[in-house]
Amino acid sequence: MTNKHFVFSSFLLAFFSFKAIAQIGIGTTHPHPSAILDIESSNKGFLLPRLTENQRNNINSPISGLMIFNTDDSCINFYSVDQWVNPCASGNSNGGASGGSSNLPANFILQANNTIYISSVYDENYFPYTPPVSVATTNQLAPDGNPEAKIIDYQGVLTTTGLTIKFPYLVFGSSDISMDTIQQTKTIDVAYIEGGGSSVNVELEIPGGTFSPGSGFINGTLKAIGSNLNAKKLDINAGMGTDLGVLISEFIIPSSSTGDTDTIQLKIVPSIPDRNFGNGTHDFVYMPVQAEDGNLWLTNNLGAEYADINSTGFAIGNKATSSNDEKSYGSKFQWGRPADGHELMSYTSSTSGSRANSGTTNTLSTTSTPVHNQFITNRSFPYDWLTPQDNTLWDGKDAPNNPCPDGFRLPTNTEWSNYNNVSGVNTSAQALSSKLAISSAGYTNENGDANSSVGSIGFYWAGNSSVIDGAPPYNKALSTFYDVGFSNGSANNNVFGYSVRCIQNETNISSTSEGTAVISSINDCNVASTGTLTVGQQAPAGVTQTINVTTSKAGTYFIYAFNNGIQFFANGILNLGSQDVVLTAVSNAFMIPQTSGTTTFSLNVPSSCSFDRIVN
Repeated sequence: MTNKHFVFSSFLLAFFSFKAIAQIGIGTTHPHPSAILDIESSNKGFLLPRLTENQRNNINSPISGLMIFNTDDSCINFYSVDQWVNPCASGNSNGGASGGSSNLPANFILQANNTIYISSVYDENYFPYTPPVSVATTNQLAPDGNPEAKIIDYQGVLTTTGLTIKFPYLVFGSSDISMDTIQQTKTIDVAYIEGGGSSVNVELEIPGGTFSPGSGFINGTLKAIGSNLNAKKLDINAGMGTDLGVLISEFIIPSSSTGDTDTIQLKIVPSIPDRNFGNGTHDFVYMPVQAEDGNLWLTNNLGAEYADINSTGFAIGNKATSSNDEKSYGSKFQWGRPADGHELMSYTSSTSGSRANSGTTNTLSTTSTPVHNQFITNRSFPYDWLTPQDNTLWDGKDAPNNPCPDGFRLPTNTEWSNYNNVSGVNTSAQALSSKLAISSAGYTNENGDANSSVGSIGFYWAGNSSVIDGAPPYNKALSTFYDVGFSNGSANNNVFGYSVRCIQNETNISSTSEGTAVISSINDCNVASTGTLTVGQQAPAGVTQTINVTTSKAGTYFIYAFNNGIQFFANGILNLGSQDVVLTAVSNAFMIPQTSGTTTFSLNVPSSCSFDRIVN
């Protein structure tokens, strides 16, 4: 009893002493006054929790300052604000753990914020499907326990040859700049490999070189080392998640000379279900693809037969094999209208198809969500299916009638233009050979004829509109099209039915998204002009408009203005200070002024400015 009282009294003394000084000393009876924990030893060290990178990433709600030892990189990691920081990964331009500068050369910006997806899925019980409300997992879910008629099965692979990733860069000043190769290797845990087995290493390489002033892309490579990485097949209901897929690794990449870093994430994602997946008529599933512009798009048009699980032509890994591959054509939407069935198509050949719901009506809708699935015809002003017009219905990720899957939206006309420029697409053949495998689905005209230009021209909506001069002015939806000899952007009547290809809500990467020039003011919108515009005639070559701008941040820019059937545009790189920008009128058979008189062109830059041109 005496000994127990003594031990208990000693415990109380130690407890209240600790509470009084709020300090702990290990190996010392006099912890430093500034330390809550003071550890001293002459022959032992302090051992942090040892976790793989995947185990680290699965820590629930980490707090800033949390530290672990990353066994994949043999490096101490710490959590800061909203991300894990790996000092070794950004310790030098080669991504190693030994010394060197983490900075890129001065006057050099590299954009590496990106997510790379491996599509891999196995699901035999996916209905009823509900949009995710939690993060993605590798679990299998059986919503009702009843197997479906068709199994969705696709093995996603990262090969030892790898895939190409485009990294935009900017070089400022007047001198060439050299950059070292950036190379990092990560280990993928067996939990993310189909069938288990052994872990697989993956390597990211961004080749160095000498770069001239201006902007461009560096072609990097992400590949498996030694053997292919067969990604874990995910369940659609469990594997999508609110975070779009399961994170299996990430790379921290230097992005500037000031020590800034970007993050490359590698994720597995199952097929991406249509926004109306499970309603019996929109049972489409799509695959994501990183296109030439670095952004994540869907591999097929909305409604494509390849994506239709109820079709004998269903082939989730397929995309257009020719410009007139009818299985890739898909639906034809009236601009701004939801996927209510008016858009669904069925094709009997590469040049002939019909609307699944064949009825038409010339009664305009007075609501943005018609209560029927008939195609609404209209050959009268303002050439829309809706009255009054509404140019917000498809504009942006929060657009009320966005027909794209969750996490995706329609691209803007600027994003279409960037894609064409980066990928070098200027014809329907080039559009087909691009990573998006764009086909020539034609369009549905204002009378409801679904076979206009089918197999010869591809028409694709953008998510934004333009105001057209008229009496009174009215809206036309912007779009891009691909013909045998050329491609271009245009504005067309909302009543038409065009194809829709979707892009991820938050674009990961583009030549204008990082290092974008900030135009603080437009000093003069009528500095100089050349050339003549004539009503009813194609804009001739050499029609330009010069404006003077002042930039507060150097970088890339894309400026355009569209009105009265004519588009002016300019893109490139701007340095700090004041400089002239020359906008050029697009010259092709589709750019024809519609009315004579004074035409006002409003620019797409965040500064109120417009210029006037007289149309003869």
